[in-house]
Amino acid sequence: MNLSSVSPQRWMLLIALSGIGMLVFGLYLQHVVGLNPCPMCIVQRYALIGVVVLALVGWRLRGKGLAASSLLLTLTAGFGAFTAARQSWLQWYPPEVVNCGRDFMAWSKTFPSTAPSP
Repeated sequence: MNLSSVSPQRWMLLIALSGIGMLVFGLYLQHVVGLNPCPMCIVQRYALIGVVVLALVGWRLRGKGLAASSLLLTLTAGFGAFTAARQSWLQWYPPEVVNCGRDFMAWSKTFPSTAPSP
């Protein structure tokens, strides 16, 4: 079997199935092994979910719809790859001075509420 003889729809299905496999493995590492994901890992998971959804959509389309789905899938995968590369860079070369500010939860707890007071 030649790789060029595989139809674009079958490629999309293979991409979706491999993405689902990676997501299942990540959930296994989280819930069975006990490794908690960091915020960058969670962003990568969201990008992978986007890739799976776009691959499943592209699996059912033909023509311009398939091309549009492929373009969006490539952009989403590129974003996930950039996040993974940035995470690896930070692990290999940690900054000397850590100054990332407050996390989102602490920021949101002290942010003034817009709800009217009774």
